[in-house]
Amino acid sequence: MSGKSAEEWTKMKTNPLLAAIAWTFLVAPTARAQRGIEVTPFIGGQVNGGLDLSTARYNRIDVQNGLNYRVSAGYLIGTHASVEFMWNHNRADTSAQSTGGGADQKVFSLNTNQYLRDFLVHFRNRGPITAIRPLWRRRHQSCFQSKSRK
Repeated sequence: MSGKSAEEWTKMKTNPLLAAIAWTFLVAPTARAQRGIEVTPFIGGQVNGGLDLSTARYNRIDVQNGLNYRVSAGYLIGTHASVEFMWNHNRADTSAQSTGGGADQKVFSLNTNQYLRDFLVHFRNRGPITAIRPLWRRRHQSCFQSKSRK
């Protein structure tokens, strides 16, 4: 974990989420009045893969497909720009193939949290809901993974 304690990693993961929640509640009254805030939940699946290893214990490790959920909150700035925050979470079991053969065994559960911050410039004004709005996006992404052994 590049020299950081578990407490430091937790603080790094929590601060952007708390800032986004605070931002949403502070800006929401004005945004709702102007109909400039968009909050969208998502739920679905995430396809994960595996990795061939060359260790004394394992030949292969596989991250199973997992349930994926996300919340996106965006705020429209004027007619041609917006800012957006997304939080995405995936929990997947991880199994390993032993060098001695036999059935795969579960080694840990992998929790992945992604925090995405976007700035968007829209090339068209906001129009009807069915209108297509081409855009340019600048994204900053952070990804944190933690494992829980069982």
